[in-house]
Amino acid sequence: MTDMSLLHNTVIGVDGSPGSQLALAWAVAQADGGEVTAVHAIPPLPSVLAAFVLVNLDNLRAEHRRMLEGEWIATAVEAGAVIDPVLVDDNPAAALRSVAKRKGDVPIVIGFQESGRWSRHHVGDVANRLLHYADVPLIMMAEQSEARALAGTIVVGVHGLVTASHEPIVWATQLATERSLAIHIVSVNQPPILTAGYGYPADLYEADINAVHQANVNTTNALVETLRAENPDVSVTCETLEGHPTTMLSEAINELDPALVIIGNYHHTKLTSIATDSVGRHLPTMVRCPVAAIPAE
Repeated sequence: MTDMSLLHNTVIGVDGSPGSQLALAWAVAQADGGEVTAVHAIPPLPSVLAAFVLVNLDNLRAEHRRMLEGEWIATAVEAGAVIDPVLVDDNPAAALRSVAKRKGDVPIVIGFQESGRWSRHHVGDVANRLLHYADVPLIMMAEQSEARALAGTIVVGVHGLVTASHEPIVWATQLATERSLAIHIVSVNQPPILTAGYGYPADLYEADINAVHQANVNTTNALVETLRAENPDVSVTCETLEGHPTTMLSEAINELDPALVIIGNYHHTKLTSIATDSVGRHLPTMVRCPVAAIPAE
């Protein structure tokens, strides 16, 4: 990361769509004089097709650059934001990742809308690709998100037994300290898929589930006490839930209406993300605020 505050400098994917305009406006609201890099990618054409349209590629690139440096960022520039427009010949996910690395491992912010996704409960293709291999924070915004400066409370969604050194917790704590935000941790425990019977006594099953839940409660409470001791100026609260992580998190988040949600991004492969029902692929479509996926082990 850079030496600046976490959201002082960001990289944004822009293409003139409402989703990209929302992402740009949100990034500008957080920048506080920092630089927002507006990236537009022109994907490479298949070689056979490129042979027929090669004569027009320069014109296409020039037209995209004109829009990138003009109408797509005009509102942000008029508002006094520092915008660096960058045109890249690559697929959008790869372009955003490479520019974010070149700018100093800064966060990537992207927006998406209903029409750009194959399912309303899955993030779009660019977000999906970045969740697989981006090694910087990825902030995803659905069309119901608002472009406003962070204020109030941020929610950290965790699953399993985590400590204060867990990457999303560290990132959230730094952000809360920088911007005078409160932290609310929502820890979700998903009971193992076991059924009483078939040789597994009902009383032992209930005892095991209760023990796991109590361990989750104890660990989360200990985490909160540690964060309060290490960050006395930050308000930290928590709740522990049982059930499917995506469902339980989305319900809790929509009730709390926080400024931002922070989760871990564990870089599932395409196969394992389907098998594990990755929270990062679904949660951003189910809540009203931006979701930041932080690379984590």
